[in-house]
Amino acid sequence: DPWSLVLLLSAACFAMLDIFNKRYSSSEPIVSMLFYGSIATALISAFSAWRSWVPLAATQYLLFGILGIGANLLLLCLLKAFQRVDA
Repeated sequence: DPWSLVLLLSAACFAMLDIFNKRYSSSEPIVSMLFYGSIATALISAFSAWRSWVPLAATQYLLFGILGIGANLLLLCLLKAFQRVDA
């Protein structure tokens, strides 16, 4: 199935983000790494989202916000761990 390649590409992108985060976590502030990671994700997904976007209901905005907060907290914990570990 060709759509399986999308999953592999997603995993590769996440792995590349982890490699970049590990490399720059010792020299860059965490807030700027969160910002640039979010910008990169937004740019990569913008075309696909633009083609299939539908308006959100009010409850979906709340869920979308919770998802964003959770994702940024996950990345924050990951970046803190990268700063504390030598590898």
